[in-house]
Amino acid sequence: MEEVQPTQWEIDGYIATLTVVTDDPAGGRVRMEIRAHDSSMPPFVRTFYYDEATDRHYRNFARKFATDPAYRTQCLSGTAPWQEVDWRYQERAMELYAIFARKDRRFLPSAHFTPEEQAIHEQLWAQYRATLYRIYQRLKSRFNPPPSRPAPTKGTTTRTGKSSSRSTARRSRS
Repeated sequence: MEEVQPTQWEIDGYIATLTVVTDDPAGGRVRMEIRAHDSSMPPFVRTFYYDEATDRHYRNFARKFATDPAYRTQCLSGTAPWQEVDWRYQERAMELYAIFARKDRRFLPSAHFTPEEQAIHEQLWAQYRATLYRIYQRLKSRFNPPPSRPAPTKGTTTRTGKSSSRSTARRSRS
């Protein structure tokens, strides 16, 4: 994840503000709040996770929210494609947080830990974060599958530069 400084952009009558998050049990590291200059809508907040936490992603999201009324309506109504993943992910993250916290008191931070307890705390957090990342990846692939690439048609060139009809012919001989 890129290091994020509190940043603000103004785009087509909207102000997008990025802040670093340090207290999100779901693992969010960057939060964006978007407000209309004229206060015509309540602030819209989005948290960015893992591979979304890049400057390019922040800027693209803010630009699309500000300039595309249909997309903005989807976001405000909770029907944007990324929101299904986020909601399910946050729900599972909170459930997992509660499980870890009940399982071992050393999962929750404390200023009174011995060095051994602090080491166990860090190990538990590493397990928690790794599990969260796997959950996020599964949800993302389930609800935001990557666009499928059409199969090459006969006579077209493949990535290797060979005609697809020759590639098919070679495979069928083996």
